[in-house]
Amino acid sequence: MRECEDRFDAFPKICNAIMGGDARSILEEVKIIAELSGDILEWRADFFQHQGDPRQVQQVLREIKRASKRRKIIFSLRSVSQGGGCRLSEEEKRAVFHSVLDCSCADYIELEQDPFLPWKEEVLGRAKESGHQVIIAAYDYEKTPEAGEITALMRRCETTGADIPKIAVMTHGRRDILSLLQGILNLEQEYGERERIVVAMGREGNISRVAPWLFGSSFTFASGITTSLQGQINPNDLTLIMSQLRVSR
Repeated sequence: MRECEDRFDAFPKICNAIMGGDARSILEEVKIIAELSGDILEWRADFFQHQGDPRQVQQVLREIKRASKRRKIIFSLRSVSQGGGCRLSEEEKRAVFHSVLDCSCADYIELEQDPFLPWKEEVLGRAKESGHQVIIAAYDYEKTPEAGEITALMRRCETTGADIPKIAVMTHGRRDILSLLQGILNLEQEYGERERIVVAMGREGNISRVAPWLFGSSFTFASGITTSLQGQINPNDLTLIMSQLRVSR
């Protein structure tokens, strides 16, 4: 009983995605979102028109930091295969991530679990040495795998050495929610609780956003100026809903 109460009382961090294509639109998004409820800004640099230019990435990241009103920042560069817009080569991605670590403006970096190539191990190790948190993520924009695959997929993220493993799957009905929940419960039973990010995309997946603690997730993602994942909710509305759920139990 105490375990359930502790999970319910832990208010999740609310993240907003920044998805502009150029420096001006990115900073306009940051200034607007910084006035809304939320804790973390996620810069989806895979939508930035100069995503492969380490110098320009650093410059924009510094501007985001200055305009963020002390919010923490996640740097993401998501591949097309993982639902993003990054078409860079592996060597180009490696150079960009090293440049992000060089400028020390991001608090978190997100790396994709599949495939977990040697350069990602290199970046992960350097990030940990420099005090950055590393999110290792797996996405399925088509479906929700069965519970056993959910457990295995999250476990693959964890065994990379991630500070925070993340899984996001597409839901198409209530059975998908049950599969996701069962997979996470099995994971916790076998490997214990820790900080994780669990997201159910799609209309039915809204429950994972308004009550992320039920899925063992310490983060939830609200809509920004542009929605980065299906089913996102306005951050002010999300804060209100989660607050009401907490006090009405």
